[in-house]
Amino acid sequence: MINFLYQKFGEPELVFQNPNGNKLSKYKGILVVDVDTWLNVSDHASIWTGSRCADSCYFPYAKKAYLWDLED
Repeated sequence: MINFLYQKFGEPELVFQNPNGNKLSKYKGILVVDVDTWLNVSDHASIWTGSRCADSCYFPYAKKAYLWDLED
């Protein structure tokens, strides 16, 4: 998924180390969290509303997050 987003939208506007909701609270967009503890996948994509993910954010497992900004 992350490779598709890079191809479609270019570089993410923001990259966060050890992401959490507080760090991302000013933003909305497509959020990809990079998780290195899962065996079958390495990242998860979701829509970030500014306060929560449309599904699950997986912040406790994420080492890095990439955000492509979506304008209102």
